Amino acid sequence: RDAHVPALLVLPPGTDVHAHPLVESSRAILQDKASCMPVVAMRAQLGWRCIDACAAPGNKTTQLAAAVGAGGRVDAYERDGRRADLLRRRVGEAGAEAIVYVHKADFLLVDPREHADVCAL
Repeated sequence: RDAHVPALLVLPPGTDVHAHPLVESSRAILQDKASCMPVVAMRAQLGWRCIDACAAPGNKTTQLAAAVGAGGRVDAYERDGRRADLLRRRVGEAGAEAIVYVHKADFLLVDPREHADVCAL
């Protein structure tokens, strides 16, 4: 376990787990520590509604979904169609479809009033 990211498993350098059943089934998602830090710094709580403004490919998005839990919501924006499709697939593989709402849209064009109840961006 990691001292800064509680859900991060630290493996020895050179360890290859890409073919591990947990990774292949998306029950474990490979991500380096630096990529985990935004969600940790956000200190998201169960039940929060959050926005991921440039969400693809989805690793931080699904990490955020785990942090807000089933009572929370993540609105995930991706303006590129192919990357939005990848994001939808990754969210599905992680079993987070009930928490993550994928929007194929440019977040900068969204009306902020649509997200008045958001806790974190």
